[in-house]
Amino acid sequence: MTTLIYVAVALSATALVPANILGESSAPLALVAGKALGPAAETALGLMALAATANTVLLLLLAAARSIYGMADAGVLPARLARLTRTDVSREAMFVVLLLATSLIVAGDLSSAAHLTDAMVLISFACVNLALMALAMRSRTPSGTAGRVRDVAISGAGGVMCAWLLWHGGLVWILAAGAVGALGAGWQLFRRAPYRRAVAR
Repeated sequence: MTTLIYVAVALSATALVPANILGESSAPLALVAGKALGPAAETALGLMALAATANTVLLLLLAAARSIYGMADAGVLPARLARLTRTDVSREAMFVVLLLATSLIVAGDLSSAAHLTDAMVLISFACVNLALMALAMRSRTPSGTAGRVRDVAISGAGGVMCAWLLWHGGLVWILAAGAVGALGAGWQLFRRAPYRRAVAR
C-alpha cells in the first residue's frame, strides 16, 4: 500500500511539474504544492517538512542514546553510560550522542553526518543478514528445510541490497564507518585484556 501511495504521489508530481525541474529542486514536494495551490501552500508544506524532520531527528537521537545505554548495561561500553535518572532517562548516553552528532556537523556538514550514519546502519543490517544466513546454513534456526531455504534466500537478498546501497553511498563513507567499527573493536580488546591475562594465569 505504501508503495502505491509513493507511485501515486510521483505521478501526480510529474503531471504538475516536469521531472527535470523536480530533479533540480531542493524541495520538490513544496514546489508541486506551490504550483497547485499557490505560494502559501509551498510555505506551509516547507514548515510541515521542517517539523517532521525535527521530530525524526529527535527520535533518532533518543534511539541512539538507548542503544548506547543498552550496550553499556551489557558491559560493552563504560558502565557510567548505563546510569538512569529518576525518570529513567539515560542522561549520560544522551550527552554522548549529542556530542558525537555536534562533532560530525561541526567537522563537516549535515550531509557528511547523514552519509556516515547511513553507512554504519547499512553495515549493521548487512552483518545481521549475514549472521542469519550463516545460522540457517548451519541448521541452527528452528525452521525446517523449507524454512531454512527461505531464511537463506531472504537474508542473502537483504545482505546484497545493503551492500549495493553501501557501494552506492561511496567508498569514503564505507571506510569511515569501518574505522568507527575498528575503534569499537579496539576498545573491546582493551577492556578485556586484563580479564584474558587473569584467565591465562
